[in-house]
Amino acid sequence: MNRKVWIPAALMAILSLLVASLNLTAAPILSGRRRGAALHDSMRSLKNIRQVRLNITPIAATVTEAGLTVPIITRQWTERLKSNGFEIVEDTEAPLLRLFINEIGDPAIPNAKGYVMTLHVIQNVKLARVDLSVNVPTFVYMIAGLEPQEKLPDSVRSSATNMIDVFIRAVQKATRAD
Repeated sequence: MNRKVWIPAALMAILSLLVASLNLTAAPILSGRRRGAALHDSMRSLKNIRQVRLNITPIAATVTEAGLTVPIITRQWTERLKSNGFEIVEDTEAPLLRLFINEIGDPAIPNAKGYVMTLHVIQNVKLARVDLSVNVPTFVYMIAGLEPQEKLPDSVRSSATNMIDVFIRAVQKATRAD
């Protein structure tokens, strides 16, 4: 084989091996799916949820100043959940929807206010390896926003609505899946 053909062929073979090795080592991290499963395990963990508990943690000052308080979110989420067939309960066996809202900012943008909302669906899970039941987040969803001060109230309200709607749709999708 002539040298001009051999060098590109060798480089191509090395590149192919490198890509294959990256794919093999990264696949379990990137996929998040079990073989044969149509949905990610985190989504599958929501199947058949009909009862939930709510826990809205104390909210960052930036968000409450924008008009979104714990009672407002609790009322809004309760209405949306009930209208979609969920029951709000105090039973500690029911999955817990825990909402965290934190303040963020960027000193380079002095007129902007930011927030990060994180929803954790905490459920009791049995760890077969050690025969132990633990309460852990099985599904996590985040929304972040950085807005001019005057747009913050609408953005925060919209994000809170979007977050509970994502949960509701995820439960519906998981419940329909086999």
